[in-house]
Amino acid sequence: MKKIIIAFVVLSGICTKSLAQTTSHDVSIVIPGVTMIRISPTTANTKTLTYSAPVVAGNPITGAVASGSDLYLQYSSVMDAAVTDRKIYVTASGTGLTNGLNFKVAAATPSSGSGVVGTTTGAQVVLAPDKTLASGATVKVLDGITSCYTGTGATDGSLLTYTSDVLPATLSSAQYGALRAGTYTVTVTYTLADN
Repeated sequence: MKKIIIAFVVLSGICTKSLAQTTSHDVSIVIPGVTMIRISPTTANTKTLTYSAPVVAGNPITGAVASGSDLYLQYSSVMDAAVTDRKIYVTASGTGLTNGLNFKVAAATPSSGSGVVGTTTGAQVVLAPDKTLASGATVKVLDGITSCYTGTGATDGSLLTYTSDVLPATLSSAQYGALRAGTYTVTVTYTLADN
């Protein structure tokens, strides 16, 4: 009799397990749209391009040498579904910059970060005396950016290279004659924007 009761208890335990119930609910996952850009380092990010006086009388001033910290564009991007890609544009503004100077910037393809960080347009962008400086028109320096981040380390992001020269090949006598000694400040602005 004891064997029958034990068998019954074991069988009733198996039957109880097969009477399972389920329940469910939805979990929403929210991914924010992100469009953020900065110049690193965030402090002491001034560049100076200094021309040299000629060594020998009768020669023109010589090309500007850049000083100051290396500057990098760092950015974070998470795109909306409707956006195909983003670009980074540059514009410059300043007053009193002589027409005899050629002021350029090049933005390198980032080698850091993750996602699709984009690529350089490959050429130096002339900021002055081109119309960009005078009119505030924007020029593309990086292209093909989607959802990505470049990182925040000291050398993460897109390296910015600034150059300036007097235009000896095309500089007229009047343009060289218009050069004036002094310090000229140009504000360079970068914008991360949808296609």
